[in-house]
Amino acid sequence: MPRVRVTRRFVREAVCPPERQKIDFFDTQQTGFLLEVRRSRGKTFYQRYTDRGGRTRQFRIGPADVLSLSAARRRGRAVVAQALIGPDPQDHRAQLRSIPTLEEFVRERFLPHVRSYKRSWRTDESLFRVHVMPMIGSHYLDTIHSEDIAAIIQRMRSEGYANGTTNHVVVTLRHLFNLANKWQIPGASNNPTSGMKLAPEVNRERFLTVEEAERLIASIERMRTGSRPRPLCCSY
Repeated sequence: MPRVRVTRRFVREAVCPPERQKIDFFDTQQTGFLLEVRRSRGKTFYQRYTDRGGRTRQFRIGPADVLSLSAARRRGRAVVAQALIGPDPQDHRAQLRSIPTLEEFVRERFLPHVRSYKRSWRTDESLFRVHVMPMIGSHYLDTIHSEDIAAIIQRMRSEGYANGTTNHVVVTLRHLFNLANKWQIPGASNNPTSGMKLAPEVNRERFLTVEEAERLIASIERMRTGSRPRPLCCSY
């Protein structure tokens, strides 16, 4: 575990001994800051720190051929500070990595759940596949906002879909995020459909057929007189 003064020149010239796979050079200026040099010539900045449980942990900052030394040092100090006040940087990173995309959540959790009780689940699957997934299926749950859903609705309206269909998309997504929050899925603490209003649905007028009108009249007559309905036509 060699200790050196990590400088830009050292980062540029450091090599791994041929008999080793990798070597860590710990900085003498910033406690816990180190440069990992691999036999493959790859180089990566890390920051070691002690979490609130007293455990020594190591946070990967990034590759030395992408990050400058000064930027890596700043990130390392931020990691140490975050470990002191919480949440732990490693736990936070692990939580971010566990957040599913919308497509993953729909495929692995939502559709299997609604299939177990909802007879019209195929309609939900079709709405997601045709309208939702092409636009936000690859988004992680915590990156989906109301503007994204509004864009889907606007696109559907421009293509001539009725308000009932667009409302179904909003209601289904609302149910999806409520379930994700109930199941404590990472990244689902907020519901992006909150506050979104449904569009008024058009009430279609339909007239009764002659047979329906006759049945309605007979039912009203039966309720009025308390008697059996009279024949609507003569018997032969």
